[in-house]
Amino acid sequence: MEFPKEFISKLVQDNTHDCNVIEVYCTDLKGESKVKKLVIVSKSTCGTKFGCILINSDNYPLINNTHHLRSLQLTASVTKYPDFLEYNSYFDCSDIKQRTIEEIEEILQKEPKRMIGKIDINDHKLICDALKSNKTLSAKIKKLFNLE
Repeated sequence: MEFPKEFISKLVQDNTHDCNVIEVYCTDLKGESKVKKLVIVSKSTCGTKFGCILINSDNYPLINNTHHLRSLQLTASVTKYPDFLEYNSYFDCSDIKQRTIEEIEEILQKEPKRMIGKIDINDHKLICDALKSNKTLSAKIKKLFNLE
């Protein structure tokens, strides 16, 4: 069932904000499509993009091989988020994924059920603090998403 674009646009504007979790499809290194959970962290200063992070099922110790990189993997507990986690996972604060508001609207237009939950404000603050301390993110990106 498809909803009118205006309805979804208003729904996204009213309800898609910091802390929401949305399922998206990503291509892995093998070229295979995977379902990932995307957490909206912040809206851009220009108002056209969301700054997001992924939730990973593993903290990938071979990739996150320094103390700093490991510190950017924050625990996401299944007991705290049973509505959208099947097992303990990690908020990956090593990078900000930029998604346009139009892209999120399009996803939710086709499949509204892909908005699967919200993280709490305390975890949101921890994520923002980790992103602010992330030495690999440029000052420009941090400024764009109010993470200075």
